[in-house]
Amino acid sequence: MPDEIAVSEVRVRFNQTKAGSLVAWASCVVNRALRIDSIEIRRGGEGRLYIECPSLPARRGVRHPVFCPISRRAREALERAIIGELERTQGTNGGRT
Repeated sequence: MPDEIAVSEVRVRFNQTKAGSLVAWASCVVNRALRIDSIEIRRGGEGRLYIECPSLPARRGVRHPVFCPISRRAREALERAIIGELERTQGTNGGRT
């Protein structure tokens, strides 16, 4: 595993319905090797933004992740890049969430 987790080409698409905790979806490239899509950006009960990785439903309601960070460091790198891009994009779109 590389020493640095490089997250690039972050794109954010806002949830226009404003329903529930879903703020936006994101996609990005990790270490110039892996493109990941359908990352949800959600607002928690205390107003904190966090990411949620996509999962697929299976039988009996069990959900299986399509991908997920395997370390705290990887999750923090993704969140920092994605939420940073969301905040930059909000500034250029009139504060829309």
